[in-house]
Amino acid sequence: MVLRVVVVSAGLIGPRHAKSVLSNPHTELVALINLPLNAARVAKDLHTNYCPTVETMLQAIPKPDAAIPVVSHVLVEKPASDSVDNGIELLHFAHQPEYGHLKLLVGHHRRFNPYVLKTTQMVDSGSLGQVIAINDLWTLFKPEQYFPAPGDWRRARSPAECSSD
Repeated sequence: MVLRVVVVSAGLIGPRHAKSVLSNPHTELVALINLPLNAARVAKDLHTNYCPTVETMLQAIPKPDAAIPVVSHVLVEKPASDSVDNGIELLHFAHQPEYGHLKLLVGHHRRFNPYVLKTTQMVDSGSLGQVIAINDLWTLFKPEQYFPAPGDWRRARSPAECSSD
């Protein structure tokens, strides 16, 4: 069975997520949604659909289960929400009994970094004694364009049509 994946609001890391989906023979990249200014070009380069919103994607892309309410497993990047209140609302939604079979996961991509794995192994082994706190400073170079959001895509709420070209 192939898992169909939509990459939503993925910012600058979105193309990397999309390429990972494409490289897995058990997944299909269905669409990119609400990415920065170059999203339509990225979607075209990856031979997938581009939709500006989840709503337009749900209306435009054929789904075998379109007659039932759209409920899916959700993987969100950190931060999980734009506010504490919205994060709590997301948790309340995920904990409703009718969605108990679904998973909500916040991505912690550094969890499998070799340094993190080795540190975890050392702490778990007890070789450091009783660890009462860990203070972490992650220092990696990221280019300047990683930080500012290009254009106003994070603030834009205008509806638009999906595009597959």
